[in-house]
Amino acid sequence: MEHQFVGSSLNISPFRYQLYYVWNRQGHFGTSTSIPNSTSIDIQFSQAYEINQIIVWFYDIDGRNHCFKIIAFDQYNQETELFQGLNLIGIVKISFQDQIVQSLKIVLLHGGTTNDLNIIKISAFYAHRSMI
Repeated sequence: MEHQFVGSSLNISPFRYQLYYVWNRQGHFGTSTSIPNSTSIDIQFSQAYEINQIIVWFYDIDGRNHCFKIIAFDQYNQETELFQGLNLIGIVKISFQDQIVQSLKIVLLHGGTTNDLNIIKISAFYAHRSMI
């Protein structure tokens, strides 16, 4: 499956740390209706990690909204749906039970402003939760 990366070579990684700005179609990646079967974005980790939170920053410079679901795969390729969201804009923070995750899949659902997913940045990590 192919994905479209837009922007300079310094800005096309969804895990980048440098400060940046978004202008027009620069500095993001996503699916595209011009690429056949491009309805999801697959993220493969170098190893399995325990995570319980994902933050996705969707392209939002023009007010578009996104409909999507996130599926996690463990080291045995068993899948768990972590989240399904409709008409979400900007930065989306998703918390869930602790999971061992080898890869993630962000799947486009019908109903958003456009027929594709456009993501600026993704963070997946384990967030310590204190018992208060």
